[in-house]
Amino acid sequence: MRKLVFIALELSIIILIACSSDQKFSGTFSFRPSNPSPGDEITIRYVADSTKLAGLETIDLAAYFYNNDLIEAVSVELEKKKDGWYGNIAPPEDAYGILIKFVNDEISDNNNSKGYLINLYGKDGKMFPGSKAGYAAAGMRWGKNYLELKMEGEEALQLFNEDFKNNPELKTEFISPYLGSIIKTFPDKTDSILTSELAILEAKKNLSENELQYLTGRFETPPFDAPIKSEKYYKMLEKGFPKNDIILNKEYGKVYDEQDLAKKTDMANEFVRKFPDYEYNSYLYFSVGAKVIASKNLDSIYQFGKEYLFKVHPAFYDRAVTKLLDEEGTDINKLLMVSDLGVQASRNQIKNHFIPKQKSETTTEYNKTNDYLLSSSLYSNARVLYKLEKYDIALPIIEESIAKLKDVDQGAITLYINVLFKLKDYSKLTEKAEVFIKEGKSSPEIVDDLKNAYLIKHGSDKDFELYLSKLEEKAKALLTEKLKKEIISVPAPQFTLKDLKGNSVSLSDLKGKTVILDFWATWCGPCVSSFPGMQMMVNKYKDNPNVKFLFVNSWERVENPLKNASDFIKKNNYNFQVLLDDENKVIGDYDVAGIPTKFIIDNSGNIRFKSVGFDGTAEGLVEEVSTMIEMVR
Repeated sequence: MRKLVFIALELSIIILIACSSDQKFSGTFSFRPSNPSPGDEITIRYVADSTKLAGLETIDLAAYFYNNDLIEAVSVELEKKKDGWYGNIAPPEDAYGILIKFVNDEISDNNNSKGYLINLYGKDGKMFPGSKAGYAAAGMRWGKNYLELKMEGEEALQLFNEDFKNNPELKTEFISPYLGSIIKTFPDKTDSILTSELAILEAKKNLSENELQYLTGRFETPPFDAPIKSEKYYKMLEKGFPKNDIILNKEYGKVYDEQDLAKKTDMANEFVRKFPDYEYNSYLYFSVGAKVIASKNLDSIYQFGKEYLFKVHPAFYDRAVTKLLDEEGTDINKLLMVSDLGVQASRNQIKNHFIPKQKSETTTEYNKTNDYLLSSSLYSNARVLYKLEKYDIALPIIEESIAKLKDVDQGAITLYINVLFKLKDYSKLTEKAEVFIKEGKSSPEIVDDLKNAYLIKHGSDKDFELYLSKLEEKAKALLTEKLKKEIISVPAPQFTLKDLKGNSVSLSDLKGKTVILDFWATWCGPCVSSFPGMQMMVNKYKDNPNVKFLFVNSWERVENPLKNASDFIKKNNYNFQVLLDDENKVIGDYDVAGIPTKFIIDNSGNIRFKSVGFDGTAEGLVEEVSTMIEMVR
């Protein structure tokens, strides 16, 4: 378990953040004091009546504090009062501004992809230098992922220029996103603009950290490939700013890529010694642990897990179970010892937070992640116990795993029903299976166990199909209601790409059809896991000329993407039409933050649904995507 024109923006800022002189709350979003400063406690009111969060029992505020980059994300559970929802936040002293969205589970209101903006002010009453530029930087970079901001290059450039006019020194601080906005606004003049800007930068005597970082990266990439220059600025960056992200990422990558286990372990320990507060250290140890798991030596795996307990990411222990549980010759009792360590590590993470919160995570998201880690560890533990036929011990463990999460892993639900069947608790099995099926969390194994329990209770399965169909009808109604809240209507970005046979495919040529775009990569586990279900989808609609499936291969890390994708499709016998997004342009145009991501495009060329990730069953995927298709036809 893994995005306006300036006049519209200007008007929205006036409407959304301006408060009257007597500081009364008004509108959907308002706050006081009206001109807050860093460190001030800010009271926020949100009126959800006309938003997609209307009528919900709980709403969280997710606040993203920024300067030239994201500083930190926090969340606050809002209090419901007669005239709206209220909460308080206090921006840190180094903040220039705040971007906010309102959330209830997977439903969020981000002010029509603009974010709810709070500019911060100095004690002199003037807007903080960098508040507008920081908002533009968010729109160009991190805000696309975490708030799903959509910002045109012209809009960002206008904000940068407004801030730079009165504070020219800010250009140094925002050099990378600023030039990014220029490139996006004037794509035909990119080379000449960058050549000029690079010349100005290289002529400077005292380069800032941001400028050195930009030059290092820019001279690593086309059309300005200059390895010698890039290395020159990297060394300057390393000397002056040894904890810069580029330095950390490069050193991290060296450890990650090392193949010799002993050397890799030493390098990881040295990296953690030098950078003890780096937020991804537990993943670095996981990469070492993955090589230990590859040895299939359970004694070594257990010793590593014990030595690096509360250092390695708890997913290490789950990986060991997944890789070895069904491996011939595995000592299941030893594997149970490894799994027990995983539960211990996950419980410790909830209590002591040895894996730090990432700055992009709100506190609510961080707590959910920790709950997921424990749920996953408990599920792995129960899987091993099930293999050992210790069903009575497995039962409370799998029940705790399911209780930790609202969106439970399908495998955990199926295992729970399997355990109840083995314990011959047919009454509880029936009760729980009915709930899961009505919630759309079914699987073939759950249906089989329920059918057997039904047969034992009634002495016949004569009416079972009718009984099951009524449960599934409720699941269908629930899914439809859920999807009604998620439906959108946004023009789909146009594209032309070649498929594996060299044929050009243009979205514009498919107008009048319902198009399902599935962005994927061969290295992406959830993408691969979703493909059996997507093959079922392709088969289901193969005789319908008005439904078209396109699988867009992006973000590959190989020299020959065509051969890589072709070999994968052929090996797995999929009859997908795969398009090659070699330059990752289309996936960028669609603001994809993670894969797999599916877009359902209606016959008028508008995106109606966006579905991210996969952790369910093939049957569940077919039901969900089929329902989306039928809703937009």
